[in-house]
Formats: sequence, structure tokens, C-alpha cells
Amino acid sequence: MSIDVAATLVLFLSLGAVPSGAQVDGTLELAYGGDFRYLQAAWIFPIQAWVAKLVWDKEYPTLMPVAAADKRDFNITIDILDTLADPARTIKWASQLIWPHEGARNPFASLGAAYKTVQISDLSGSSDLQQRKFFPYLFRTLQTSQACGPEVSIIDKFDFKRITFFYADDTLGRSWFNRLEACTKNIDGSTLRGEPLSVFPSESEFDSRNVFLKAVQATKERWSSQIDRSLEELNSRIFVLYLSKGFSVFLPLIIEKGLVGEAYFWRFMALDIFHSIEGFVGIPTNPDWGPAEFPAFWDQSVISQFAGGMLEFPDVRDREKYPEFVQFWSTLSPADFPDQMHCYLYGGCEQGGACDRTVTSESSCTDGVFYHGGLAENYVHRWLINPSYSDTDIFTGKPPNGIPEPDPVLFGEGGRAFDGMMAILVATNRLLNNGTAMADIRGDLLKHEIETMEPVPGIGGTVSFDPTTGNRLESPSITLFYRIDEDRNDNKKQGENPFITAQGGNPFITEAASYSWKASEMTWYENWRFAGNTTDVPRSLPSRCPAGQFADADWACQPCPQGSFQSEEGQEKCIPCEPGTYQDEIQQTFCEPCPMGTYTNTSGSRTCTVCPWSHFRSRVGRADCELGPCEFMDYDGSSTEAPPENATAFTHAVPLAVLFTAASASLYTYL
Repeated sequence: MSIDVAATLVLFLSLGAVPSGAQVDGTLELAYGGDFRYLQAAWIFPIQAWVAKLVWDKEYPTLMPVAAADKRDFNITIDILDTLADPARTIKWASQLIWPHEGARNPFASLGAAYKTVQISDLSGSSDLQQRKFFPYLFRTLQTSQACGPEVSIIDKFDFKRITFFYADDTLGRSWFNRLEACTKNIDGSTLRGEPLSVFPSESEFDSRNVFLKAVQATKERWSSQIDRSLEELNSRIFVLYLSKGFSVFLPLIIEKGLVGEAYFWRFMALDIFHSIEGFVGIPTNPDWGPAEFPAFWDQSVISQFAGGMLEFPDVRDREKYPEFVQFWSTLSPADFPDQMHCYLYGGCEQGGACDRTVTSESSCTDGVFYHGGLAENYVHRWLINPSYSDTDIFTGKPPNGIPEPDPVLFGEGGRAFDGMMAILVATNRLLNNGTAMADIRGDLLKHEIETMEPVPGIGGTVSFDPTTGNRLESPSITLFYRIDEDRNDNKKQGENPFITAQGGNPFITEAASYSWKASEMTWYENWRFAGNTTDVPRSLPSRCPAGQFADADWACQPCPQGSFQSEEGQEKCIPCEPGTYQDEIQQTFCEPCPMGTYTNTSGSRTCTVCPWSHFRSRVGRADCELGPCEFMDYDGSSTEAPPENATAFTHAVPLAVLFTAASASLYTYL
């Protein structure tokens, strides 16, 4: 199976099938590729794809999607490669696997169309990929069909009109922004502005604390400039944030800028905020690098500044099947996984399908791909296993509770890989039962089977696809919404958030609403309480100031200053007077043209300047004076080099025109 790597992270690529003497029905050959180091967490996707294969091979009864009597006897091979960090390598790898005698020549998502090969994506959120004329063989297990439900519910309830979305400028960040942008386009009166943020540096890429902190400081400065630029272009009070890391830098930066309090509302779309180790130890997180330079963001001094803000937790786990998956996970051992996957499980240097776990730094993994700590390190950070763990502990956990969640970073998101694999296996099994030879199960035949077969039970809900878009039809069961509290709240409703269940609860959040995807309905447990513990919704637009005024940075109406005007109501800026015009009063709706004999050649003028001698002004409202020869004469006809001190300027150039000054009987004639 495969994804569009240009827009997503994990690549699943269905290659087709070949006969085999070892198995009655032959061998189904699959390939799985992606950036498994993303967030030091995405390795759960290939792991769970492999677990689906194990379920099928072991015929684990409660997770098998077909009856034992209907299961065919075929072998499954999966070629796995961490590829997305090197797109050219990905295309070459996939192309050679799909069509070995041809080279790479197509973008990732187009490989299916080029080779008539089914692709199933786990993390592709781009709406462009549902255009079947371009990507006819691409399917997506990331639910997208009802993506706007919560967005519309929240915006409508609070009547938000102006929203700024800060997001990490990476694949997932752009995907989230594209989704939110598409949703708000259909809401009358709502404006969304996206501001991409520089990707936060990863500690694993640095060998020393000082070098890492210099990179962090540089990122903080870029973020500061990006935030300021965004607010200059669109002054917002309602913010949405998607980050995967760097909360301990971003949140204090927002506090420094004063963008918190009763006038503001923050919504955090990132699941990572629930489990990030930054929340408890700050940055850097490496205990060998000394004390944190940036604070733990779950500290009350930080998180309580965002009181009234909203956290969301999409629960994609099937209520019946996911507990069975957890139980199956506890029966596994390291021996059930190929050697290269031991790097995903425990960390190390993967090269040529082998994992060298003795390598503990990226600099020592010169010719391979380095994985820092693997799944086991994630378990240690979340107190699910002891730091001095044995290899089997990641399957059994710490007594007496065991492993409550095999996917402790993404909380079930990796189940999409399991579900995508099961969809391929069930489609293959059905075709074999219908008399199709294994060698013929590929291309249009396999595509049609996936589009038309009955929904397949998975650990993230049933799996079926819309043939017109390739999108998964089944939606996640529920999304939970939490309010950030002003202080500790140990008696809050805990719901079913695995973060809360596993870690004893976060004392600064309260479950306050939920969205049922199946019912397309938002349930608010009570009126939402914003900062200051009030139900008054923060303003999302400035006051509608009358003409001649503007809404300042605090959204208070102010008169337009001298040198400017505003002819329309409801504006946030005054318009500077153009050259040739001026305004010497405040709160005006237009600028006056400079009178004859005066000029101004700058914008925003409060007065006009008298034209110098030897120049004249022939019309009003001009930005300059025209040059002309002048001669000054006494009334007796004798010449003089200069006019009297209080003589007036010519207002126009007419031969023999005569002006008398108040100071003398001299006359001045333009010759």
C-alpha cells in the first residue's frame, strides 16, 4: 500500500502477488515506506502494520476480520523502508519494487496511476488527493469525509469571525491548515489567516546542549517575527495552534507578547501537547544536558495563563476491537518482529534491513538510519516501563497495570496502519475465494474489490472507502474537548483520555465537551468558561467605528489623526493624505487639496507649503510647484534682485499680471 509522500508521512504500497510453492495460494507482496522518525513516534505505523500481519498469520480470533473457514492459505511479505527524508530514494525504491525494469519517474501519489498499483495512505490529509482522475489508485485511512463537523460547531457556537492559525510548517501542519481553511470557507463572515512557523529543531540532531540551545533561540526569534508579522496583517484575538514540539518555547513567548487573558481564546489542535515530555521537564528534555533552559509548559505559571483555552483529543480507537488489540500486543515478543524493526522498538542504527542497537548516536550511524530510543524510550518517558527495562517489557509493562496503550505517543493513531493492512488482506482473501489467481490480484481488480467490499472491522473503526474520492468512510468515534483551568482541579471529570488514565490525570484540564462523529453532533457539558472564568465570549472583531475613526490595537475607537482620514465605518486603519492634499484636523473623512500657491510632496501631510520664489502653482491639489523665470521691478521700472520680505507668491503665470504687496508700491511681473 502507499501514500502520497508529498502530503503525508507514512507510505503503504501494495505491490501485487506471486505464486509460491510454500503456500497453497501463493505470496502477497507488500511494501511499506515512510518517515518513521517523525516526532520520534511514527515508527508505530510500520509496527502496527506488522502486527496486523501477525494477527492474520496467528489467526487471533477476536481480531480476525474473516471467519476461520473462509481464510485462504497465503504468505505475506512486507518490504519496509524509512524513505520520506529522501524523496528521490523513495521514488526509486517504490518504482523498482512495483515495476523493476523501469526507473523512477513519477511523484509518490502518482505511482499508483503510473503502475496501476493500489496505494493506501495512513496520514495523507490533502484534499487534492481525492481527485480520482489524477490519483485513481490512492485510498486514505485518515478519515476526511466529515472533517468540518467540530470546526463548524465551535465557530457557530461562539460566533468567531476572525481566526489566526499558527502551525508548524511541515507536512502535518500544512495538512491541518488546509483542512481548517476548507471548513471556514463555508462559514459566512469567518476569516482564517494561516501563519506557518519554522519547524522546531529536534534534540536528536544535535550532539551538545549549547549547539541545540542556539538553534532553539534562533527558532524562537523567527517565531517572534512571524507572530508579529501575522498580527500586523490581521489583528486577531482568536487563535488556533498546531505544533508537534516546542510548546515550552512558544507558550512563554505568547505570554511575553501579552496575547493571553480575557480578551483572547486559544485552541490547541495538537495531540502532542497531552504527552510531550516538554510539559513535565521543559527544554532540553535530555537529562544528560543539565537543567531546562525553557520551562515545563504544564507548570502552573505557564499553562494557567491560557485558562479558558481548548484542548482536543481525537479518540480513534474502536470501543470493542482496540482492547482486543491491546490484549494481543501483550502476547507478543521481540522475536515476532524482523531485525530491522528492533530499531523502531528499541532504537539503534538500521542499515540494510539489520538493526545495530549498540549505536547510540546519529553521528555514529554514518551509513544507516538512526532511531533514538525507539518505542521503548517513549514508554520510559511516560512511566509505562522502568528505565532499566528488558526487551519484553514494552509488551507487558510495569506491574500491576501492564501496558494500557501500545501507542503511547499517538494514542491509537497508528491503528490506521493496522486497518489499512487488514483492508488489503481481506480484499485479497475475497478475490482468492472468488477464484482469482494470486498473480492476478493487483491493479484495477484489487482497486475495484477495495471500493466495493463490505466494511472491514478494524481497531480504529470499520474500514471502507468512497470510490469517488478514495477517502475512508468510517469516522473516528469521538473527539473530546478539554478546558484549560486556572489552577489545579483534581476532582474533574476524567472521561476516557488515555493520557489521564495512564498518568493519573493532568491537574489543569477538565473535560468539557465531545463531538460524536457518527451522530455529527457536538455535546457541551456546560457553558464554556473563558479566561476569567466567564461565559462571555471574547470579541473576534473590533468595534465598528464610525467614519473618521479607526479601531486601534486594543480594538478601541480612536479619531484619525491629522494628516489622515477614513471615509468608511468599521475600519482598523486611517488612510494617509496623498501628496498634494492635507488634513489639519482630526477625525476627518477626507483630505483637502493644497490651495493655489502651495504644495506638499509627502504622504500624511497636515499642512501645505508655500511655493518658493521663481516657482508658481497653476492648480490646486498639486504635489509640486512649476519652475518659471521671474523678474522683480520697482514701480518706476528699475530691476531688483529679490522681492520684499512679505511679498506674496505668484498664484499663476500670466504675462504682465500685476500684484501689489502690502509693504510697498513695487509691482512684480512674470516675464
